[in-house]
Amino acid sequence: MAYTDLKTIIKEKLEALKDDNENTLIKEVFIFDSNKPSGYPYATVVQSISEGEIIDNTRVERIYEISVKVFQEISEGGKSNEEAMELITILEDKIIDMFDNDRQLTVKGVPSCDRVDIVSVRKDYGTNESPYIILNFEVRCRKIINKTC
Repeated sequence: MAYTDLKTIIKEKLEALKDDNENTLIKEVFIFDSNKPSGYPYATVVQSISEGEIIDNTRVERIYEISVKVFQEISEGGKSNEEAMELITILEDKIIDMFDNDRQLTVKGVPSCDRVDIVSVRKDYGTNESPYIILNFEVRCRKIINKTC
């Protein structure tokens, strides 16, 4: 399982998140940093850190840290600060549930990693053409790789 596969799997799982009325919650998900979305909220899934550790002569543990960021604009014509924060809080719960309910990033019954952990979650504010709230997730995907020496 390559790092790019994990990013794509997380992207697809984020795109599948729905609200209580079965509406898509995130308008667009990128597997690179982007500030040119077609709508809000949008998300990015990018690499933070990759590392590995030899367990024994036949196994290596690979650790991929992936940063997931969700952006929600605050504007007079769009969402107020209160509305944006309410949506970000709903997204936070949905994304935590997404990872908690699928600890191996399963695709068609096949696990993509041995375990995924949420390392941290935080909210920040930023500005581009207008202010926005950023929901930051750092996740760690662990994969044991069997190698023959």
